[in-house]
Amino acid sequence: MRQFQKTSLPFYFYLGGVFVAFYVLSITWVAPRFGVGNAVAFVLLGQLISMAAIDQFGLLGAPTHTITLQRCIGLILMSVGVFLAVRRA
Repeated sequence: MRQFQKTSLPFYFYLGGVFVAFYVLSITWVAPRFGVGNAVAFVLLGQLISMAAIDQFGLLGAPTHTITLQRCIGLILMSVGVFLAVRRA
């Protein structure tokens, strides 16, 4: 019989499952009401904003990269792009 070694993981490793479950349930509820394209576009925008926050503060053990003017301009341009992509003309 094989015995497994018990390992210790930081608590935030387990949050991944919670976040995925929340994402699947929320996108399933939002997409039909908001539109699939809009839902995906705003998910991507949220990922960009959280990427900037994780890099700025070095969250979850990530190396820190300060938010420079160039990165701010890039985030603003991406936000404008999302707005233009989902806007109804």
